[in-house]
Amino acid sequence: MKEDLSRALDECMALMRRGADIEACVARYPHMRGQLQQMLETAVTVSTAPKVVPSSEFRGASKARLLSRIREDSIHARAERPRQSESPFGALGALLGSVAEAVLPSGGLTVRATSALLVAMAGLLVVYSVFTFLPQQSSLSSQGTVSVLSGHVSVQDPSSGIWRDAEDGMVVDIGMRVRTGQDSNAMLTFFDGSTIRLEGDSDVQVEQIVRAEGQSTEIILKQWLGRTWSRVAKKADPASKYEIQTPSAYALVRGTLFEVEVDEDGSTVVRTIEGLVSVGAQSQAVEVSAGQTTSVSIGGFPIEPVSIPAADSELLITVSMPAVASVSDPGQASTGYLPNGLSFNQIIGSQSSSPTEGDQVIRIPRPEAGLYRVVLRGVGDGTTNVSVEGISGGESIFKQEDSYEVTNGSGWALGVELELRNGQISDISVSNAEPLTDQTYEDVVTTGLAAALLVPIETPEGWEDDPVVVKPTYGLTVTSGSRGAVTVPGEGTFTYAADTVVELIATPHEGYDFINWRGNVDDPLSAVTTVKVSQDQVVSATFSEKIHVLSIVSRGGGTVPEPGESISLRGTGAVVTLVATPGVGWVFD
Repeated sequence: MKEDLSRALDECMALMRRGADIEACVARYPHMRGQLQQMLETAVTVSTAPKVVPSSEFRGASKARLLSRIREDSIHARAERPRQSESPFGALGALLGSVAEAVLPSGGLTVRATSALLVAMAGLLVVYSVFTFLPQQSSLSSQGTVSVLSGHVSVQDPSSGIWRDAEDGMVVDIGMRVRTGQDSNAMLTFFDGSTIRLEGDSDVQVEQIVRAEGQSTEIILKQWLGRTWSRVAKKADPASKYEIQTPSAYALVRGTLFEVEVDEDGSTVVRTIEGLVSVGAQSQAVEVSAGQTTSVSIGGFPIEPVSIPAADSELLITVSMPAVASVSDPGQASTGYLPNGLSFNQIIGSQSSSPTEGDQVIRIPRPEAGLYRVVLRGVGDGTTNVSVEGISGGESIFKQEDSYEVTNGSGWALGVELELRNGQISDISVSNAEPLTDQTYEDVVTTGLAAALLVPIETPEGWEDDPVVVKPTYGLTVTSGSRGAVTVPGEGTFTYAADTVVELIATPHEGYDFINWRGNVDDPLSAVTTVKVSQDQVVSATFSEKIHVLSIVSRGGGTVPEPGESISLRGTGAVVTLVATPGVGWVFD
């Protein structure tokens, strides 16, 4: 069918060069009239466009964008994408799409610049039309949802390339592009419960959203510009992945909290708050553990990860049973829990402990000035204690503690107004708690897959009769050598309430095996184990080269005196010197 359409197009173009009009041409091919007419009209429009010479500024910007796109494609050629046709027309279509996307600035072109670009690409446009009007196959098996948190958010339909205003709750499909305006915020929620928040002036494209017939999931995003915050649902299947590609790098994870920032020049910064992120570029990768950051420039390699600088200020919310809490920031992003067990993290850099593991603690580093909303929801009857603390320059500058009587199913909201000076909290005011009305402060999408895994939060049996006990907290330091990594909970020092049971997962690098854990863990010989945090302690994963069996034997008349005929275990890369000595009347073969 493609060959017939191509041949018809060539013949029509030849007829039109001899003076025939479009109607006379398409009348010869009534069975493909619709496609031919569209392509011929496009060709005529392009060929008659005024020949305007683009400015030097436009040519310079186009070259920079094109080079950025070429580098990005070479870096991420390994990522699987829905493939276009393997015909020459498919290849030209892909080339034209890449060039146009790389050259066109995000704000669009002027009429003069657009005309110049059309003239320069006229030949490619005609051939590209042969491909673009043919039906495409999609590998999409799942979708996501757009939440407009604040300001102006727009989306681009991949089929038309037209930008339009985003609607809260609209479905995001493969190929769609989401852009936030200045001082605007948006959230994408995927079928597995993973979310990505887009800060102002951010641009993200959905490359892949797939769930296999088994349990594996694959979410691939392309971040062109701006700052994003991802909360990746924990992946049960090792084949699952969540990846963000940028013009200079990629970030690959399986379950974590991390931030990606892309500048105008395409350089990338990745900060990991929980878990482990693999950041790669130019066929090199580094592992960025919790509390670390790395950066990559266009055409460069990822730098060795370093510790994230301590926050100048921090907002700390602590809530005791029988209530669970969430906090919403001035941009309408939220972090916390709902009584049904749903957890969410939309505030950049924030963390929330589980209400079932002692007091729920919500940490918000580097808060912004404005109004934060703390929402309390009762999961039992009794008194909940609420603490609001402001930390600035490493010292507590404000702390207010209150108690509220709650009942199962009740809800309360209180306001926390922050003022900043030079990036540090200078003043905090806390309003009285008011009963929740019909207003919902959190914009959270619950997917079917995530909902199936929820466990409602309940007050422990006999809680009302127990005295209030404040559990001490201890530090757990997790380390490993250069031959592997601790991927869960990551590496670094973490703080947990006493007697918290923490899962540990050690992952060896290629060519190495896990040996054991050092420290008071449940099973020192298992790569997946747990540790009970009952004091400040250190656990470390050890790895070694893969072990191989070396068998040395001789046949005929002779021996192997060095190192001797034996069976031994050797590590990968071990060098063994062999000496063979023939017997009398024999030669070495």
